[in-house]
Amino acid sequence: MKLRLFLILILLLIPATAFSISIGETAPDFVLKDMEGKEVLLKDYKGKVVFINFWATWCSPCKKEFPELNKFYETYKDNDLVVLAVNSDLKKGSVEDFLTKYPAKMTVLLDPGAKIVGSYGPRAMPTSYIIDRKGVVRFIHFGFDEKNDPIKWVKEVKELLKEEK
Repeated sequence: MKLRLFLILILLLIPATAFSISIGETAPDFVLKDMEGKEVLLKDYKGKVVFINFWATWCSPCKKEFPELNKFYETYKDNDLVVLAVNSDLKKGSVEDFLTKYPAKMTVLLDPGAKIVGSYGPRAMPTSYIIDRKGVVRFIHFGFDEKNDPIKWVKEVKELLKEEK
């Protein structure tokens, strides 16, 4: 009992960032279902630049970000870029309602148990991870700055698209 209490105390003292993925680390692989129920595996996109966006229906900045993600996706979808929007809501119906108001052109994945969100450890919603062709996290964006983030996404993705496959 004392050992268990000690371990819990230690875990509480470890900063949340200790559990988050950092730039330069390999992106954790995952298997999630899209809105149609089809399984999507991150490892299937090796050799492409992958933009993973974690979001939730209750997130106000996510509502502002979705149109920008759509524009970004439309611009680069034919250039070896994959955009995956990972939602952590418990109910698929909430996601469907959100997508009725804010349609997504990119692939939307469901993570109702937040297992994948937990393995990446974003500090805010939304958070985006830009992963290079080798599967390494190269850029992270916490939250959404509507003035600067879309410009940064373009610059960063262009840089990664120039790298060898």
